[in-house]
Amino acid sequence: EAARLVEQEGPLFTADDYHSTPCITNYENAEEVRYNRICSGKGDQGLPDLDQDSPRVLEAQRAFLKRLGDLGVGGFRIDAVKHMEPSYFRDLLTPELTQGKFVYGEIIADPKNFDRDLSPYLEATSMSFYDFPLRSTIQSAFSIDGSLKTLFRSDLVANKMAVTSSRSVTFVINHDIPNNESFGGYILDPKDEELAYVYLFGRAEGTPYVYSDLGIDSGAGLTYDRWKYAHRNPLLKRMIQFHNYVYGEGQNNVYADDCVIVAKRGSKGFFGINKCGYTKQVTLNGMIAGAQFKEMITEGVGTISGESFNLELPGRSARMYLYK
Repeated sequence: EAARLVEQEGPLFTADDYHSTPCITNYENAEEVRYNRICSGKGDQGLPDLDQDSPRVLEAQRAFLKRLGDLGVGGFRIDAVKHMEPSYFRDLLTPELTQGKFVYGEIIADPKNFDRDLSPYLEATSMSFYDFPLRSTIQSAFSIDGSLKTLFRSDLVANKMAVTSSRSVTFVINHDIPNNESFGGYILDPKDEELAYVYLFGRAEGTPYVYSDLGIDSGAGLTYDRWKYAHRNPLLKRMIQFHNYVYGEGQNNVYADDCVIVAKRGSKGFFGINKCGYTKQVTLNGMIAGAQFKEMITEGVGTISGESFNLELPGRSARMYLYK
């Protein structure tokens, strides 16, 4: 026991600044998740767990965030938020430290455990969160038996299927999913992942996030090269251009069925997604006759000839149109 406590000591903290607790055995118990240690089993004593009731812990963490801000860091991502008390973040994230910063946290939650794991932190803090509930909704919508209509439901937030837009960091893939055995089932087919990104960058809600890594040759213990330098992907860049161009515009969902969704983004553009294997045509009315456009997926250009437009979506494809 003495040797274990000595390992926890350092220039910032002493053994008294840690919870002296056992490993988490029941992740359904919120108190155990917040106060006990994360352990891997096989006799592992777990990650030392700082005591947020310790004034020294609070002072050190505030000083750390302040120093990062002074260095020009534009925001903070807080990992494993549900392993800390919700009230702690009211004390930690002071206006002085967060003014002008984008702050978001990671809580793995879905509609079933939303109220237990995520709601207390939404209520106690002003930070944003990875939208794991929406990620689960996307996974279901793109499954063989799922329906894309789900993604246009107006009650996603009310039914805990998404985080409210102003607090939502939306994503298709993050670092945990490909590099953690328990999340292997979350990896989408590459084409579905591409189409899901079109949804995230096409919609008006949330703050989209792109996962990119250095590949398995980087020595970082990564499992795949699929997301190596993903932020350099020209197609993703063009999706981001669409998102930035239509930012602030409203969204008018004009068509939805099990395979296809189509939406207009104000007077600046529109997008459509077809997850199924056959071509689908959707007629859009109320268009801007004579308007020139650029389509961001294929990089095609053209002109809207009249007040209606036949949007053709080949099987397993998407289109994102911007008015020039």
